[in-house]
Amino acid sequence: MDCAMDFAYFSRDQYQKSEMNIIEIDLSCLKQGSNLATGEPIYCSGCRSLLSSYSHLIRTEPKTTWPCEFCGVVNDLNLDEEEIPNAPELTYVLESAAQVSRSSEGNSERSTIIFCIDISGSMCVSKPVSGKLHLKTDKQNELLKLIMPGEEDQYWPGSNRNITYVSRLQCVQAAIESQIHDFMTIAPDKKIGLIAFNGEVRIIGDGTADDIITGDKLNNYQVLKDYASQKVGSYVTKKVSETGKLLKDKILSLEESGPTALGPALLMSILTAGEGGPGSKVIICTDGLANIGLGSLDIPENRDFYITLGALAVEKGVSVSIISIEGDECKLEALMSVTEASGGNILRVAPENVSEEFANILSNDVIATHVAVEVTLYKAVQFKNEDSSSLSFGKSRLQKKVGNATSASSFSFAYNLKSDEELDALMIDKQNLQFLPMQAIFTYKSLEGMKCIRVINRRQPITFNKQEAQKNAKVDLLARAGRRQAAKFAEQGRYEDMRICALEWKNEISQQEFKNTNNLKMAQEFHADLDDLQQEVLEQECLEKQMGYEAMDEEILGSLNEMEMPKRERVQEEKKAAKPERREVFQDKFISKVNKMQKKK
Repeated sequence: MDCAMDFAYFSRDQYQKSEMNIIEIDLSCLKQGSNLATGEPIYCSGCRSLLSSYSHLIRTEPKTTWPCEFCGVVNDLNLDEEEIPNAPELTYVLESAAQVSRSSEGNSERSTIIFCIDISGSMCVSKPVSGKLHLKTDKQNELLKLIMPGEEDQYWPGSNRNITYVSRLQCVQAAIESQIHDFMTIAPDKKIGLIAFNGEVRIIGDGTADDIITGDKLNNYQVLKDYASQKVGSYVTKKVSETGKLLKDKILSLEESGPTALGPALLMSILTAGEGGPGSKVIICTDGLANIGLGSLDIPENRDFYITLGALAVEKGVSVSIISIEGDECKLEALMSVTEASGGNILRVAPENVSEEFANILSNDVIATHVAVEVTLYKAVQFKNEDSSSLSFGKSRLQKKVGNATSASSFSFAYNLKSDEELDALMIDKQNLQFLPMQAIFTYKSLEGMKCIRVINRRQPITFNKQEAQKNAKVDLLARAGRRQAAKFAEQGRYEDMRICALEWKNEISQQEFKNTNNLKMAQEFHADLDDLQQEVLEQECLEKQMGYEAMDEEILGSLNEMEMPKRERVQEEKKAAKPERREVFQDKFISKVNKMQKKK
């Protein structure tokens, strides 16, 4: 838990708010060691915060009391000296050693990688790539056999001869083959499997299987789950050092045809990867819209299927990442529910860049599953720009379900002092505030199966002097927070709020004192990123106007205002019903840009 400044800054004027009160939660802390706590966590009876090493204990024989630093409730304690927290960061293990041993038995080094590859007809679309590339796919070799002697030179006069036309599938095949080759060298014990899909789902596994699922089975969730249960231990059982060559041959033999059964393929991929235990990964590579079987996005109601898959991935401890190849629309906004819950990523890339993105995803490992975070601040302070459904304790507590966490997972939040009226009701004089206590509680399951609570406490000094607060501001942390907030507004379709947010953050970053060229470079990059996001939003708005989101002109507004209330509401509802759900018209490149902005380090 890192703060953007050495001080929490509040203005004496309640109407002057600061963007600089930022705290960042980096979930890589769940992988790092911390002191193991003795005994059980001790909760405040008033606000459910935890006793910490910063808590002030009053000892009067025969009892000890704890006035909670967050809500002020006085708690009577009956505990031994060794049960008192002795460090700001502690880990509580909620399972016995015997339970941990049973739950983790056999899990070591079992994690599996499943490449789930689209081989529908659109994957044959090709594009010119500079240079003479020697591709290894069977199709290219077969075509070369058809060329008669003397027919090798088939270029138009004046055309560029230093190019190779490469299909989307060929790019994916080359990228996966390269990754398998690397694993055979640097991680020969890793288990890797392949599932391909078009109008049917083909399970190749580690190269030793070749099952095909087709027909009505693709439309039945329970049938597919039962099928996977019957096949447990059949698909990915051998190390890549044993089957790597066979698996590469199978990958290079794939050919494009038919529609896109993405939903059933993704379900089978999660179930197959889940056999490898927590930390396993699914990487799905597609260029088109799911249009066959479960999750077919031709039917809007099927979007809920991907929420179900997200929950399944969390249950299995599997991260799901989606690489969308530039070209056709895949409706990434519907697939985001899987990647967000599972700790995966969602990317839209040019075919020739697929290999690089595979490598980036594979380097980002799941470190904990079933993760939930609860952040509590002193009752005089409240969170800013958060959904009300995630707030409690007078907006001084934020609860966030993360699902699977990776070493790159992090999020930021902003806070500010409550209004003078609210402080008066709490009987708090802001002039007397000196320190801001804050506490983050992580509940999670480790990859070994342990159920744990990690607690991190901070005690930040407070200042009413802006210059003092800005002295050692962390520009990188502020920039990440600004990107995330602007991207969040964009994702919610709150475009005007996004523009206001971008302007405020640009001004805030510009006011910082840049003590080195690195900070200046980060600030310039931040401005460029927000400019790019604003351009993406502008293009999205133009599309939405074509789809029925244009503002009603003055004449229509005037006629609506003259109507009686019931009729006016009915007309407005009819207009609303005639429009598609806003998220349904988000372009893939818009979703990809927003997602990239939220996760950029």
